[in-house]
Amino acid sequence: VKTFPWIDKNRLGVTGGSYGGYMTNWLVTHTRCFKAAVTQRSIANHLISYASSDLTGCSAEYKDFTDFMKAELKKSPVVYADKINIPFLILHGMKDMRCPVEHAHQLYTAVKDTHPDLPVRLVLFPNANHSLTMTGPMTLRKAHYKEMIDWFVRFLKEGQL
Repeated sequence: VKTFPWIDKNRLGVTGGSYGGYMTNWLVTHTRCFKAAVTQRSIANHLISYASSDLTGCSAEYKDFTDFMKAELKKSPVVYADKINIPFLILHGMKDMRCPVEHAHQLYTAVKDTHPDLPVRLVLFPNANHSLTMTGPMTLRKAHYKEMIDWFVRFLKEGQL
């Protein structure tokens, strides 16, 4: 924003998928520079990944299991869901085994619970796995990108803020 004058700091959106979705979740819970966000097939709670994904954690480096569990929660965006204060769209495949759909459910529920009037939307894609945006059925890929584009058009349009 400081380097390029053509960037409108009042209309910044953020999106990412997979680890980029985790980073999107982290950014919107720890910064205030974005006006709308779309998280895609993301990690929201590391405790879900510990037991239900190929992205498992390891407690071996901790003195006890409780410390491990606390550390996993501390790096989980869902813990900070009350800090999300911008329009927030969650896109997720229902058959995602890398980032199980429970991540999306927990994050959506936490944001809606702490901010009932905030524009928050959860869109789940049936029969879609973690590769939806790259190799999924074309109809689902188009629907996924349409949801994202429509969200940003709706919440980042000029003169709205």
